[in-house]
Amino acid sequence: MFKFLFFLFHIIAFVFNTVKVSSFRNNTEQTEITIRTSLGFIRGTDLHTWKGSIFYGFRGIRYGKPPVNELRFKDPVPIESWNETFDATSDGPMCPQPDKNEMEYSEDCLRLNIYIRKLPNCEMTSINDECSFTKKPVLFYIPGGGYYVGSGISSDYGGPYYLMEHDIILVTINYRLGFFGYLNLGTKYYPGNAGFKDQVLALRFIRDHIEAFGGDPNRITLIGNSAGAFSIALHLISPMSRGLFHQAILGSGGLDVKSSLPSHQINAARKQAKLFNCNTHDIDLMIQCFKSKTTKEYVDTVYDTFTFGKSLWGPVVEQNFNHERFLIEQPHDSLIKGNFIKIPLIVGVTEDELVESAVGILKSPISSFALDHTWNIILPKLLGYEAFTHKSFNISKTLRQFYNIPTPIRASNSIDQLSQLISDGVIGFGSYRVLKFMEKFKPVYQYKFSYVGRYSHLYYPEDKAYGSEHSDDFIYILCRNRTAPIFNVNDPEAVIIEYITKLYSNFVIYGDPNDETDPVINYINWTPLNDQSRNYLNMNENLTIDNNLFKDRYDLWDELFPIQYP
Repeated sequence: MFKFLFFLFHIIAFVFNTVKVSSFRNNTEQTEITIRTSLGFIRGTDLHTWKGSIFYGFRGIRYGKPPVNELRFKDPVPIESWNETFDATSDGPMCPQPDKNEMEYSEDCLRLNIYIRKLPNCEMTSINDECSFTKKPVLFYIPGGGYYVGSGISSDYGGPYYLMEHDIILVTINYRLGFFGYLNLGTKYYPGNAGFKDQVLALRFIRDHIEAFGGDPNRITLIGNSAGAFSIALHLISPMSRGLFHQAILGSGGLDVKSSLPSHQINAARKQAKLFNCNTHDIDLMIQCFKSKTTKEYVDTVYDTFTFGKSLWGPVVEQNFNHERFLIEQPHDSLIKGNFIKIPLIVGVTEDELVESAVGILKSPISSFALDHTWNIILPKLLGYEAFTHKSFNISKTLRQFYNIPTPIRASNSIDQLSQLISDGVIGFGSYRVLKFMEKFKPVYQYKFSYVGRYSHLYYPEDKAYGSEHSDDFIYILCRNRTAPIFNVNDPEAVIIEYITKLYSNFVIYGDPNDETDPVINYINWTPLNDQSRNYLNMNENLTIDNNLFKDRYDLWDELFPIQYP
């Protein structure tokens, strides 16, 4: 009898595509929904937006085989179909990273979350009063975190509760980080960029399966902040990413073309090997040793590998071993040749971007003294351009003069100047370059986020938000439970959430962030960049249109690192 009922359940699900199951967890009723995909059945649950609207979440879905044992450090492998219903009623683990409880992460982390407002089958109106056969556009979130931290889970960087007030589908993902995601030994079996290939595999999963959730695989918009935005910029030039997305929103990230990417990271691998007491010369013995180490052993060494406050691991131009390569040439070569995807973009920065980095340097007497007295050595490493050349010496000297960095450098006299320099060199100039190369081909919208709220990624001094810091804008896009609470409609932050999520959801749906019929945003006309107009949107308590964002500063960087624009 049980087998018959089990068989009947799956037949009904096959016909209607979704089913309702009532259960009680923690004494509250929860609606569970099962959706049929070509891989198998996936069970999700209902959730509520910050305004109380119902939507549905399918969380922790595997898109790749667990990258463990022989698959550790390797390119990702697509997940195979399953027989049992996949339980996607809660988040899966995040990828291994520091500053997290050991129970929160696992190498079995190639997971994604899918959030929908309407069920994809109109037979199920008892669950949702509104449904439609119209396929919905998809917003696909790539989290940031310097390629060593971050995740797309709902309790970390990927909370869906603001965006799901809008008529879109939201996807958030995990991808491998640090050592696990970017180990590159310059060999056929360890060519690098595995973390980026995870992102590609997740995009392919969405292309192949999002229709089962009511999504349109031909209307996918990427969104990312920090390393997520830098990742998107690399997807623009990667041959692996062609045809997988159609628009993008880049927050605080772009293409860093001040210097060339490496073709391997053997020196980084040797540094890691030394920390593990592994062989540092024989690559075969090194990789055997790496595979013998536990996840926690790696996590405990993350910060020991840092150089100038940055992770060793990141993108490389892969050598050709007759395999599928994420990057086949230097980013600046791709730009000059026009080898990039030409799509509509929203690109921007925060007002104070990397002020946290400036404060960190200036609060340390040792760091500020070292920067002051070895400026020409440290600055190129900090900002990512060549060092120890006559050219780099002149660049460093020019930057110190232009940004008016005093001698000696002190917190009392240098925070704003040093913050602007680091922000432009690491974030702003790369964002500007993406805009300049794309604006001739497709609509490109530029913004600056300058709102200073009660919550921030930097409190200085003491418990006061210093300014509009790096990634502060994403507090109001994807709920960041570790940074701020989930706001309600009576909080002062509500107006910012309304502005930014309406603008971005309009872009996802229509390809244009404006809406003259919406009373919340109809008083602004945010126009794309072109030769005649350098207008950008200033996001604060009120939206305003301003002109020529940081023009003098970006003009200087163009002079120091010239390139031929289209």
